[in-house]
Amino acid sequence: MKYLRVVTILSGILLLLVLTLEIGEAASARVRCRVKKQRVRILVDGRDLEPGIYFAKVVNLRTRKITETEPGKEAEATALNPDVDLDFDSTAGPNDVDSFISPRFARRGDRIRAGVFTAETEELVAAASTRCWGR
Repeated sequence: MKYLRVVTILSGILLLLVLTLEIGEAASARVRCRVKKQRVRILVDGRDLEPGIYFAKVVNLRTRKITETEPGKEAEATALNPDVDLDFDSTAGPNDVDSFISPRFARRGDRIRAGVFTAETEELVAAASTRCWGR
């Protein structure tokens, strides 16, 4: 009898916790920067996004240079795949999925900040910072 009462109480507490939890996760971003001889590669990942089209802006905090996703290279998040990759590469061509970035955009040790924006409203939904590393 005592066991049944404890199970009932624990079930009620669990139900209350589930009902008070927010469904879904907040959008987030991750950025990585790699610098090699005559090459810069910046990887911007948007995670747990609402369905829609997204683009990225990247700023070098040392030089204040800004770049953003090239037109036509935006990425789509869906209910089944809420993550997007919005990458930049100094070797990217017009037919690549990555956006072109100057090989002089960043150097080793530079701190960069990237934001993921909705294409429709240009609202910032997630941002992250990192330091460029490489050889």
